[in-house]
Amino acid sequence: MTIHHRYAILLPLVTSMFAVLFVFSSPAHAMVVRGGEAYVVASGTTMVGDLYYLGKTFTLTGTSTDDLIAFGSVLTIDGRVGGDVLAVGGRVTTGGTVHGDLRIVGGEISVASTTVGEDLVALGGTFIIDKGTIIKGDLLVYGDQLVMNGTVEGNVEAHVRAVEIRGTVGHDTNITARESVSVTDQAHLRGALLYTAPREAFIPDTVKVDGKTSFELTPETKDEGTLNLVPTLITLLVTIVAALMFVFLLTRLSVEMSSVALRDHGMLAIKGFVLLLAWPLLGLVLCVTMAGIIPGLLLLTSYVIVVVGSIAFVPVLAGLVLARWLKKEDIIRWDWTILGAVCLFLIGFLPFIGFLVGFLLFVTTFGAFTFGLLAWIQAQQKPAVAPAVLPHDTTHADETIKPEQTTDTSSTEPKA
Repeated sequence: MTIHHRYAILLPLVTSMFAVLFVFSSPAHAMVVRGGEAYVVASGTTMVGDLYYLGKTFTLTGTSTDDLIAFGSVLTIDGRVGGDVLAVGGRVTTGGTVHGDLRIVGGEISVASTTVGEDLVALGGTFIIDKGTIIKGDLLVYGDQLVMNGTVEGNVEAHVRAVEIRGTVGHDTNITARESVSVTDQAHLRGALLYTAPREAFIPDTVKVDGKTSFELTPETKDEGTLNLVPTLITLLVTIVAALMFVFLLTRLSVEMSSVALRDHGMLAIKGFVLLLAWPLLGLVLCVTMAGIIPGLLLLTSYVIVVVGSIAFVPVLAGLVLARWLKKEDIIRWDWTILGAVCLFLIGFLPFIGFLVGFLLFVTTFGAFTFGLLAWIQAQQKPAVAPAVLPHDTTHADETIKPEQTTDTSSTEPKA
């Protein structure tokens, strides 16, 4: 099955949503949750049940009997996974065998000598599939660059800047490239080749294309395109003003959000991501059920408010991260907020990395906004507490009046 290119960008988000829903809808399966700086499933070790990891470095050379979901900076999956895999990280490397679907989101993705039992879906920067890799389902890639040396038994669909096909494709190949398409003489395409690019691909005569070849011309777009300075500076200025207004108008809420973000930053991104997906779904369910449309609309309205507030607060959170990293400070200041906005603005020009950093900060801010708002509301609802009487101050609290002791001087005075 070939997925239309208009919906390709939505597939990783939908895939992640179903993964999150799967986490909370499978109570019958055993679940193993791990975290920390580094975690290793060594060769010869078998993890029974679904395995979830959130941290920095994850390595699997052993066996996971069911699904694997991992979030981290460096992820290495070289063992055997009996179910599906969802890997989100800066650098993701796979090997071994995945019996189900393999879904990857990363800046650098390398699939080396991997056997995938079903589909492979990838969203990222550079994506390299080595020669020994066998994908028994379809391959869908959305990112910057794809180099495909392995074997795909199903269809291939790629929406990238540049693509190079060197391996074997069992069915149709559908490519949308912003710059170039290359098919080398080692490639064998058993289906049709359909590609859209700014110029026609050079396909050697030795390349085997069993189906038809179709080419659609599109205007060439380059990454080093011209930058319109005035709208860019206006966008940056609006971002800074919105962040500063949020802090000055909602100071107490900003403090609560900052406290939540600094205290629970490890799991807050996942909590925010789950809330980002579950909140509107719950609102839509309420609108179409017996609960009535008014509660559903109220829930959706509050969702929009939190989304807008989170977008405004992202530069503040970025400034807090910089302040903690550079000066070991945990305080909201206007200069750090401006610096955070500028850094986010510059990182946004990096392909994929800018999107990934901005998205992680946004979901973290979304979680901090939700939990910080709840804490702020609870603080506002607490009644004023009257000053208590100290336990040792019993002068007026429980005073017992006792008769005065008088001295009978008549018995002590000498008699005349």
